[in-house]
Amino acid sequence: MPSLEDPSGIRTTLDPGLSHVPVELFRDIITQLHPGNDLGSLRSLCLVSQTLRQEAERRMYGRLSASQPREVALLCELLTREPRLASLVGELTIVTTDVPRIELDEVGVAALVRDD
Repeated sequence: MPSLEDPSGIRTTLDPGLSHVPVELFRDIITQLHPGNDLGSLRSLCLVSQTLRQEAERRMYGRLSASQPREVALLCELLTREPRLASLVGELTIVTTDVPRIELDEVGVAALVRDD
């Protein structure tokens, strides 16, 4: 059975039987995992096979939020460095204080909105 070693040194055996399981089934299972509560499980799935990695990463990066300046900086750095992961982001929320909100109207025109 082939094996995979990730950068942390963990070796994972790839099960050739997984290739016969429909991707939709994996997707249904993975959507039951919450990135906030099940991040360890999603990371583990990334080591099992390329198919599971794609589905787990889609779940982890599909909806992101950051509120602390350090989180925002790290997130921007990651998404700039890894365009493949950036392409998985469907929703990004950055919550700040004392900064006007930028809202887009139906044609994409930005407006500054103060919450005063």
